[in-house]
Amino acid sequence: MTVHSIIIDGSTPEGVLQKFEMGENDVLVFTPGEVLAADFRGAIEAKLSRSPEAVSRMTALKMRMDSLATSDRCKSEVFEQFRALETYLDTALLHRSDRAVEYAMRYCYGICTAFVKEFVGDAAVVPGSAILIAEGSSIDLAASIVSVREHISGKSIVPAGQYVASDGYVRSIGSSVGQLFASVIGTALKAELIAIHTEEFIEFKEDRMNYGDAMALCSAGHLGLYPSALALAVENSIPIDLIGDNRSVRIDNSPAPDRKWAGVSREDNLTLLTVTGYSLQGNVGISSAIFSSLAERGINIRFIAQPSSEFSISFAVRSADADKAAAAVESVTAGLWFGLATVLRLEVSIVTVIGVNMVHRKGISGEIFSVLGDAGINVVSYAQGGDEKSISIVVESSAAPEAVNLLRR
Repeated sequence: MTVHSIIIDGSTPEGVLQKFEMGENDVLVFTPGEVLAADFRGAIEAKLSRSPEAVSRMTALKMRMDSLATSDRCKSEVFEQFRALETYLDTALLHRSDRAVEYAMRYCYGICTAFVKEFVGDAAVVPGSAILIAEGSSIDLAASIVSVREHISGKSIVPAGQYVASDGYVRSIGSSVGQLFASVIGTALKAELIAIHTEEFIEFKEDRMNYGDAMALCSAGHLGLYPSALALAVENSIPIDLIGDNRSVRIDNSPAPDRKWAGVSREDNLTLLTVTGYSLQGNVGISSAIFSSLAERGINIRFIAQPSSEFSISFAVRSADADKAAAAVESVTAGLWFGLATVLRLEVSIVTVIGVNMVHRKGISGEIFSVLGDAGINVVSYAQGGDEKSISIVVESSAAPEAVNLLRR
């Protein structure tokens, strides 16, 4: 059997669903795309907040969904789902709760299910909330695998993206989690293949990739793959077909091709903050205090570098969080009684070179830096993982496109 994972974009579902045919024992896992989910969430929130635009937003959404339905049966199911949604929202207005939006989003999945059934024919529908087991904010993979075996047999459709949390309430999770559903189902049912349809443009040149390169590229956000989904497939030696708009790549345990690195990823819209000053040297716990302060404010750190001199600590955050990050640092360093630390800021991009063939390969770092140096690109900072599978290089944002092009040659 094959487990398919797709995203419904809300504009042309048939364009996605006609890329493959389901066999009698295959499972199709789907999630609404970000745009479609945002449209539903916006209309629901407008209704619950009694916004003046609530009626127009819901009407526009209904008309768009109705226009996509190609049969009377599909149109009828879409109509019934919207009627049930509006009935629920009218009731929710009487006792508004923070969970009302999450619960109402189930109707988005119901409407997507109507479209999916239209293009794959008869199949059992198994809600994702029936098979994904959560404890708090964590997914219990072992329990979920057991649940899959209890609920799925034969040709099935799974609307993913919602689950029942340990407190008994419905929760919604991002569209990429459909890939995790697919891996859980594939593992539980011992699938021969997991086919993940992504909206990403696949830049990898070969049509085959080994698990090691895929894990390294995935960890750098390069493949459009959910890391936990890939890790579960790798652990159980299940091949993945990553299917993009332009091509597909098979990910399995084949040997890595004889090349220096597998790929290059780039992350923009980052700010590098450097905390520097004599007060950092020998000050036990200062790094912990800084990063704890950042964590308390919900700031994700994308890069860290600290020289052994302890004179400075550099870290990168999303530029949107830069002001909060600087304030977090200053709340810690303001209490230092000597050599007051200062915070320097620079708009940067992170370019990461990735691949399993980099392991134990002498001179690989020197070659990378030489390529950039010969082109006059200044390396602001860099870090290399101890597994030697990736090197992250911080450059000024304006230099990032050229750096990526040079390293991909």
